[in-house]
Parts: sequence; C-alpha cells; structure tokens
Amino acid sequence: SAGAVIGFVVNPILGALAESYGRKFTMMVSQLVAVVKSAILVASPSPAAMIFSNLMMPLTIGSWEMGSHCTTADLFRAAPVQLAAAKGKLQMVPSVCAVLCPIVGAWLAARDLRWAFGSQAGLWLLNSILTLQIADTVPKEERKPFAWTAANPLSVVQLFVRGQRLRLLAVSQILNELTEMRSLYQVYDLSRTQVLGMNMAQRSRFTSFASFFSIPGYLLAEPLLRSCGELGASVLGLLTFAAQNCVWGASSLAWQFYAAQPLGLLRGVASVALNTRLTLDGAAAGLTQGELQGALNNLQTICQAAAPMLW
Repeated sequence: SAGAVIGFVVNPILGALAESYGRKFTMMVSQLVAVVKSAILVASPSPAAMIFSNLMMPLTIGSWEMGSHCTTADLFRAAPVQLAAAKGKLQMVPSVCAVLCPIVGAWLAARDLRWAFGSQAGLWLLNSILTLQIADTVPKEERKPFAWTAANPLSVVQLFVRGQRLRLLAVSQILNELTEMRSLYQVYDLSRTQVLGMNMAQRSRFTSFASFFSIPGYLLAEPLLRSCGELGASVLGLLTFAAQNCVWGASSLAWQFYAAQPLGLLRGVASVALNTRLTLDGAAAGLTQGELQGALNNLQTICQAAAPMLW
C-alpha cells in the first residue's frame, strides 16, 4: 500500500515526462532505478532495504508499463483489434517470465538472497541495453513542453468528467483492478500457507502453474475480440474468473486449487479488452497518451493501496 501511495504521486509526472521527452525516457528511468534498487539489495538484503525496494516499485514496473503502453498506443491507434493484440502480447510477457521466475528465484534465495537480487540487477541492466535500441514513437518536433498541470496526481479525475462512456469504463477498471491477481495475492497466499500448509517451494511451484494458465487468455485476446466484440470478450473472461474463485472458495485440498486454475485462463481477455477501450476512448476525449496512462496508473495504484486492506 505504501508503494502504491508513492505511485499515485509519480505516475502523472512520468506521464507528462513521456510527452515531453519521449516514451524511451520513461522506460530508461525504470531500468536505471531498478538496477540501483537491486544493487542496494545485493549489498544489504535487510528488511529496510526490501521496504525501500517496494517503495521504488512505481518507478520500476510502473514506469516501464507506462512507456510500453504509450508506445503500443502510438503504433496502433487507428487499429483497435491490432492494438488489443499488441496489448495482449505485452501483458503476456510477464506471465511467461513468471512461469520460471518463482522457481528459479526461490532456488537462488534458498542458497543466498544476494544471488537472487544480483540476478535481478543483471536482467534489469540487460533490459536497459535493449531499451536503448527501441525507436521512440514521439518525434522530437511533436513533443510538448513539460506542464505541471498534466503532472497533477488528481488528474485521474479527468477519467470521470469527460463523458459518461469514459466514466463507466473507469468504474469498470476500478472493479477490474480490485479483482486482479496482484490485488488478491494476500488472500491467495494466506490460503496456500494457512489452509493448505504449503512451504515456499510449493508456493513457488503453484505460482508458476498459475502463470502458465494465464498465458492462453492473452494469446486468445485478438480472436475473441474479433468474434465476440470487446463487451462479449470481457464478460466471458470475467465469468470464467468468477467460476475459478468460487471453486477456490470451496476448496480445502491442494489438488482442488490446481484443478480450478484452468477455469481462469480467459481472465486476461477482460483486462486487454478494457484497457484497449480505455486507451482509444481516452484519446478520443482529448487526453494525450501520457496523461491517459498516468491517470490509469493512478487508478491502478489507488486500487492496489485499498485492496490489501479490503480483502
């Protein structure tokens, strides 16, 4: 929750900087902060350093997501289905990585925490080198002077005052964020440790298993959007996710948790469809991509701050 509060302040600033200095700038900020953060954890893997690491999360993951989502919106702004397909693949990448990372991370951490954090620093450094090869989608002549009005944390209000359609989409996004895996993580983790008695290695294997079954939903985003439309694809994804949680709520054995996992494989379709529509409608309402993604990230951080205490 503390990290989300910091994100609420910095997200609009990063969005305004993305309009002034380009998308690559915000992505490079994330890489450099992540390398420094991981280096601190390697030098001193203490509780204080880990708290600091969580507080810096908006400047690492949040900044990278903002830059990448702005870039895809720039590339496919006139092609909604292609934009959805690009967003699906973009959101699928963390799931692919999450299949291996929990197992590898747990194996490294069991030997020495510094190994795990050192590997993380190396990957971030590699990512920064790759980011330098990306061509920025905002030409220098189209960049706007930095404006603090666009960097105001309260700019999230723009999602609710620019027409009923955008307002309804923003409310849907709030409900979507409150039921995302990251918002329900504490509930799932408690159920696995206290109800099922899983140790760290078993929890890591389950996380990998869950991540594997989230991949098809992102891959199926484009064909489902073509056949069912955005509304139909969203409803289908949310209904399967609701069914999965109902089964989990009635489960008391480990195998039941594993067996219910495939029910939620279309959950990602709902997120992709909603984010695509928000991206297009926000632009149509006069918001720049930096302003829009900053506001959406703020909406996300509000939910991430509330969800752990709520659930």
